[in-house]
Amino acid sequence: MFGLDVLTLSSLLVMTAGGGVQCTLPKPPSITVNPTTNEVRYNFKQDAQTLGKKKSGTVSPYGPGHDTTTGGLRQDQPETTLQVQWGVVKYPDLGVACLYYDSVKINIELNPTIYIAKDYINHKKCKAAILDHERDHVRVDRKVVNKYAKQIGLSVKKAVDGIGVIGPIRVEDVEATQKQLVDHVRNAATAHDRQISEEMQSLQSRVDSLEEYQRISEICNN
Repeated sequence: MFGLDVLTLSSLLVMTAGGGVQCTLPKPPSITVNPTTNEVRYNFKQDAQTLGKKKSGTVSPYGPGHDTTTGGLRQDQPETTLQVQWGVVKYPDLGVACLYYDSVKINIELNPTIYIAKDYINHKKCKAAILDHERDHVRVDRKVVNKYAKQIGLSVKKAVDGIGVIGPIRVEDVEATQKQLVDHVRNAATAHDRQISEEMQSLQSRVDSLEEYQRISEICNN
């Protein structure tokens, strides 16, 4: 889910010449992409049957119609927020303003939860095997997000640099223009979503291999 936090920052932006207004960019905008993973939360309250009905996000290595319950599940949904600070100065006497990106910050936050079926809580080896498996899923999430953070930053920088400085525009158009420029950044930030999803799916499916399911099953059924 993409959140939005738009802040306004006033800064010297224009030079006057011949009674007109000339907009100039005083400095390159600051672009930051910050991927973070919060502490893993654990849930041991549900049974294996209930966990088996939850969506895991990976394709079963057994094919349809097979029980793939391993007694564990990792759930996470990255949350991305966008924060834009503006450079803006208004000339009320002329009814115009100039506008530019001062800084853009993108936060990608992972909030993983690992479920372990209460059926296996007292089976130490089984519980440990399931935990290791689900932590592998969390590591994949972190690896993919960190990998694409740089690419997202480059895409956003290209989009922002392509805009440069806006103006002079009518003062009453500043707010609407800011909204358009936020959409411009958001589109650049989400340009890699499909690649991220496909790579995440591929790597997570490797974690959920047939051999891995068999390994955990042998431990837990012993």
